[in-house]
Amino acid sequence: MMRNVYEIGPMLCPKRSSRMKVIAFITNIGTVDQIIYYFELTFVAGKPPLASVFEQVAIMEAEERADYF
Repeated sequence: MMRNVYEIGPMLCPKRSSRMKVIAFITNIGTVDQIIYYFELTFVAGKPPLASVFEQVAIMEAEERADYF
């Protein structure tokens, strides 16, 4: 969706233009709030999508490259 809507590759490194890989998902809203506070970010995070959405994206990415973790 991000690629289609915002015309950015969410899995491309902005510094090196190389492909990144998902290493973790933060699904606890309290943890997300702590990270936002720690880095002094100015936006308010909404509730993250369901964990099943993240799992499906990870599976699709792995199947695309035939890498399983």
